[in-house]
Amino acid sequence: MNIVARKRRRLAASAIVEVLPTLSGIEVTGITDVSATISGFITANSYSADVKVEYGATASLGSEMVPDNSPFAPSEDAVAFSVELSGLMPDSAVFYRIVVTTSEGPVATDILQFNTLEPEIPVIPAPTDLTATAESDTEISLLWTDNAESDSFTVQRSLNGTDWTDIATPIAPGWTDEELTPETLHYYRVKSVVDGISSEYSETASATTETAEEPPVDEAVYIDFGNSASGRDGSIANPFNSWAEITLTSNTEYRIKAGTSWTSSSSLTLNGLTNVVITIYGSGDQPEFNYTGSSHAVNLVDCHSCDLGFFDVNGGTGTASLFRCVGNSGAYASGNVLRSSNLYNAHNSSNAGFGVFTDYTDNLRCIAVSVDNVALDGGYLTRSTNFSWIGGTLTRMNQRYLENTNETASNGDGIQLDGNYDGFHISGLTIDRSDSGTGNKFCIICNNAGVNTYTGIIEGCIFKTNSNVVTAIHLHRTNGVIVRYNRFEGATQGISLQGASCTNTLIHHNLFYDCTTGIRVLRNYSANTPNGPSTGNKFFNNVFYHVTSYHIWSEGGEIETRNNIHMRNGDTGVALFDYAGSTLTISNNCYGTEATAGTPGTGTNPQIGDPGFVDAANKNFHLQLTSICRNAGIDVGIDEDIDGVSIPQEANPAIGAYEYI
Repeated sequence: MNIVARKRRRLAASAIVEVLPTLSGIEVTGITDVSATISGFITANSYSADVKVEYGATASLGSEMVPDNSPFAPSEDAVAFSVELSGLMPDSAVFYRIVVTTSEGPVATDILQFNTLEPEIPVIPAPTDLTATAESDTEISLLWTDNAESDSFTVQRSLNGTDWTDIATPIAPGWTDEELTPETLHYYRVKSVVDGISSEYSETASATTETAEEPPVDEAVYIDFGNSASGRDGSIANPFNSWAEITLTSNTEYRIKAGTSWTSSSSLTLNGLTNVVITIYGSGDQPEFNYTGSSHAVNLVDCHSCDLGFFDVNGGTGTASLFRCVGNSGAYASGNVLRSSNLYNAHNSSNAGFGVFTDYTDNLRCIAVSVDNVALDGGYLTRSTNFSWIGGTLTRMNQRYLENTNETASNGDGIQLDGNYDGFHISGLTIDRSDSGTGNKFCIICNNAGVNTYTGIIEGCIFKTNSNVVTAIHLHRTNGVIVRYNRFEGATQGISLQGASCTNTLIHHNLFYDCTTGIRVLRNYSANTPNGPSTGNKFFNNVFYHVTSYHIWSEGGEIETRNNIHMRNGDTGVALFDYAGSTLTISNNCYGTEATAGTPGTGTNPQIGDPGFVDAANKNFHLQLTSICRNAGIDVGIDEDIDGVSIPQEANPAIGAYEYI
């Protein structure tokens, strides 16, 4: 290939023909899925010549390589050169050109193109000899033979043998599936993973969980508030029609007829009881309790293993709380459950008005419990270890703010964890504090009088705030809390970490958008708390989009930030602002522009440019095929993305909250 013509230049004494370099025999060989060799010959002729190969994934090129034997001395002999390109994208176009530079300047070939091959995926042998054995009413153990010296395995479960769900990624050839439904057939299959490549799935195996060993329960007692028949005996044929006809006792199940309601100024109180169930029977709307008193609508005192649910509670101006569960300092109330209930309207004016109120409890579970329109907290949980709230919606909290904006009067949060809250788990909640006119405080706050070691998990939630709410999650007295897989939908701040009393927080695979600040890492100055910054924090694989002020703000904190996406949308938000000499580790993040990174800079291995979201305008932050964030992250020891997809899906993890699949 000849890219230049002869050039003649007449000198003072005689005509000397100086011949520019020529190229020939340009070819691309050794093409694989990630590499190729570009080679050719150069005849330097009258000039000393430098050669380089420019290449890239688009015609804009962007990368270059220089042959080992460049530059080339003047010569009429053709001299071979070559460069080996590596790190290419599989099954993709590669654009390139060859540039020859002499004292006359650079001259380049036309831009040429070749395509890399599809990746050669080795065949990984599938596991064999899979067995499933029921160990109890809630557990099935699995064993299989590893035929591939696997790095890990993916275990799937199905209830019908057709629709499968990933449930575990063990590294050894065995697994125990727990918390299953009794007397239920479960199917399983497993595949091997070696160097990120998966085998086919094994043959299926199945087992049926055993019959549950339930605590002794007397024959159920039935309640129909519309039953006016005489001789009521609590049977399904002739139910009681009020709680006044019943003496609640342990080991008894009470069933309330669907579509009925009752109104009372007396609380539904369980005192010192064990193994009580209150549930629904029949079809229709959930029963409703209209409470007109000035105390706690549903009140559990010193109870254990009681399971209440499938009825709604409507309070009023005197209601202190809609559901209360308390024990005592010597014996925590334990193992109680409230499930599938809607709690609304609690407006007691004596520093009360809660959805859920607890004190001295252990392993209390709120499952699919929603709270609406309360004077103070949706949930005020003090001295409640191993507490969990799984699913539900919290709306219109802190309504006293409409009457008095002073925080001493209107200090309600979505959920406040106080006292001993070690082992808490909050999952799948929507906490919506975007209602107009109310404000201050938080969606979730963890705080107590001085213990800084409590831990827990906040995951899979949606947080919404208005401009008056301080922050969605405020962690004050914690160590090792995990905040993952959540959405923070503006309008103020996502997460704040309160200085040295809040350490080792792992925040990963969250979405922050349309808010002022994503994460704020504070320093303690107060004499009654450990002074100094928050340390040991790790922020991985989060997406910050249209966060208008600071994506991460640190006041001397200790932060490791990796695999995050920082993207502006018509704003001037800064990815990381170091207020006071923080200790920062920054790598493998994506920035829409270098200016987005802020003064700490982009760190190592950054990606600069549009991350290639599927539909950012509609908050779909999955990655497109051409995204620069694919295969560009670093392993941070996290197994699943926000969708539950295994990490990594390619050779390296993706940057951002979603793997590309």
